Amino acid sequence: MSTLNRDIQLLDLARNNLTILRRQEFWRKNYRNLQKLFLNSNQLARVHEAAFFKLTGLIELDLSENLLSRFDEQFESREEEVEEEASFRDEKHSEEHQETSRNEGSPEERSNKSAKSFLHHLVQLRQLNLNSNQFTSLGENCFSPLSQLRQLFLSR
Repeated sequence: MSTLNRDIQLLDLARNNLTILRRQEFWRKNYRNLQKLFLNSNQLARVHEAAFFKLTGLIELDLSENLLSRFDEQFESREEEVEEEASFRDEKHSEEHQETSRNEGSPEERSNKSAKSFLHHLVQLRQLNLNSNQFTSLGENCFSPLSQLRQLFLSR
């Protein structure tokens, strides 16, 4: 995906057998102009709470037909986070990353904070499709960051 135009607005990754979305998955690749993201019909079981970090323009997200069962994942090991941060600092956007790291604290501090929903960065989201996943319960405030949400699909 690193060769795609950075101004891309629609990204369809459906049916690719993806299993995990890691922290800052799309922001690290500079896909900051995404408006529509289709991740349906994969094998997604885990989505890190910051997978959609700084995708504030995203208005449509399709996560249907996956294996999701919860909204609050912080799953990278300390070693993975340190390795990821070291490689990212070498990229051209190291200033932005360092500011983000200062704001979020060290990996230890981040892991001690209570996990947030992976939806909390998606303040402009208008349509969310979570059909055919494995959710057994929904937290009382799991959709509260989504003040612009107009369509929500949750059927089994």
